Amino acid sequence: MNDTALKNKVIQTLLDIVPHLEIAHHIPGRIRLRISFSGIESLQGVDLGNHVNQIPGILSVRVNALALSAIVEYDPERLDPGLWEALAGLKDRPEQTKEVVDRLLALWE
Repeated sequence: MNDTALKNKVIQTLLDIVPHLEIAHHIPGRIRLRISFSGIESLQGVDLGNHVNQIPGILSVRVNALALSAIVEYDPERLDPGLWEALAGLKDRPEQTKEVVDRLLALWE
């Protein structure tokens, strides 16, 4: 898979699961995401940790399937903490998808 295809796949996976995630706790550098029951089917066959680890600035991802949560540790100097809020906000403001995608793509630059 070429670099552009990988970026697009990672971003599309994020966009597909965003409606099923909510921020449970967030401090710059560490975020805990809660996965809704509706997200279980969407995540079938998706290696969430592997996809998220492809994003520049991500340091580690721990998925707890039993607790329906994931903890992501990231470099807040590289990955703006506000980007997580913008991603989570797409559920209520889908018109901001292009702006969020552009911000995600800029991480690879």
